[in-house]
Amino acid sequence: RLLSQFYKAEFDRCKNKASPTLSGLPRGGTPITIEDLILDKLEIEDRILRLKDKARRVRREILDAIDDIEEVNLCEVMEGRYILLQSPEDLAESMGFNTRHIWTLLSQGVEAIQIPGLEESE
Repeated sequence: RLLSQFYKAEFDRCKNKASPTLSGLPRGGTPITIEDLILDKLEIEDRILRLKDKARRVRREILDAIDDIEEVNLCEVMEGRYILLQSPEDLAESMGFNTRHIWTLLSQGVEAIQIPGLEESE
């Protein structure tokens, strides 16, 4: 989403370099300046960088939680599904299990994950 805004700002910047056209309609509003376009571009780039940093932290937290699981099969299935974004069918094929068993392992993996600071309410 942010990249599309970034590309749109670039396109608008290039589009504004064309010569003005004359029409019989009155002009209105304030014109967009190059400085405005540059500020918009810098803001979008900053947001993209902040989101990338946040994504790296979240990915690291997910990997830490997966690494704390004792059973190797659960770790492999959780990492394949939630880090490598493989489908359950692809996981089943690569691990030699059927898809139903992969879903069972995924649910067991979700139950086995311990999230620091999150206490169960029972």
